[in-house]
Amino acid sequence: MGTTEDRLAWIEQGQLGETQGSLELERREELALAAVRLATAAQREILIFSWDLDAPLYNRTAFLDAVRALALGSRAAQVRILLQTNERVQREGHRLVDLARRLSSRMEIRKVDPEHAGHPENFLLVDGMGYLRKRLHTRLEAVVSFHAPLDVRHFRDFFNGVWNASEQDYELRRLHL
Repeated sequence: MGTTEDRLAWIEQGQLGETQGSLELERREELALAAVRLATAAQREILIFSWDLDAPLYNRTAFLDAVRALALGSRAAQVRILLQTNERVQREGHRLVDLARRLSSRMEIRKVDPEHAGHPENFLLVDGMGYLRKRLHTRLEAVVSFHAPLDVRHFRDFFNGVWNASEQDYELRRLHL
């Protein structure tokens, strides 16, 4: 798709479960908007597989507000996060971790098991329907889709396998007083 403005407009108009196709993203503001749009549309589940909780995406007020609304809006809602490394988060802090501490019965963060450590992709999955995927966590290039249940099922199966092999990240659960 053409210009940054065209891509931003497509993301802004995207409807979870309805908008067909996917879009290649190239700029941080596109990725951040896609993360917010997906999280805002979530009704049941947000799954995040991330190297270090990519602060420019997941440490934004609009994203945090959407996650908080999901977590508090339904007892059945799930927010699960798999984190490859917590070093930056511990050193610099992260509001998503703070939110998970406050809503520990609704949100959980686990550290990726050693077998899957170093997995190059990062992704955000919403309600078994939409995703934001960075093929390499070190690059900005990403893909967003609001209606890709087959792709999301594949990513979700991978996520669940890693989740089941991983342990709760107790270093991040501690409250720092």
